[in-house]
Amino acid sequence: VPEWLKGAVMYQIYVDRFYNGDPSNDVETGEYSYIGDISVKVDDWGKIPAVMGVREFYGGDLQGIMNKLDYIQDLGVEVIYLNPIFVSPSNHKYDTIDYDTVDSMFGANEDLRELVEAAHKKGIRLLLDAVFNHCSYLCKQFQDVMENGRQSEYYDWFIIYGDKPDLEKMNYECFAACNY
Repeated sequence: VPEWLKGAVMYQIYVDRFYNGDPSNDVETGEYSYIGDISVKVDDWGKIPAVMGVREFYGGDLQGIMNKLDYIQDLGVEVIYLNPIFVSPSNHKYDTIDYDTVDSMFGANEDLRELVEAAHKKGIRLLLDAVFNHCSYLCKQFQDVMENGRQSEYYDWFIIYGDKPDLEKMNYECFAACNY
């Protein structure tokens, strides 16, 4: 454990639910690229989220965190722990598709760089939850295994019962069966 983390005051942020700083990247009702059809309107802040409302998007983003850094600093926060922020079909982003790219509904990679720089100027560090122990079935590595089976260089990254994963039979280990 790094010394700076020991005893640090941490503030965890579920980005989609935190603060909408840039309405231009909000998801609108209808079709959304890799997600498919969604039906919940963005920015319905008065609505209580559904228990399994993984396709309910409220519009929180990295710009929203930047806009609230003074508030966070005033709380005495030393480390912001961000829930996953990379490309994913859900609002929680624990089913990552691409670990190299910030999800466009949260901003862009440059926004993450700006957030880190702005936070550091205030003496706040960022800790990213990158969830490398599970991913979306849409990630390129899992897709490669679906196509190439045991011949895939990524086959051993997953626990599969058989030669290839089968989404209908779910012959592989997964977390919460998040096939959406």
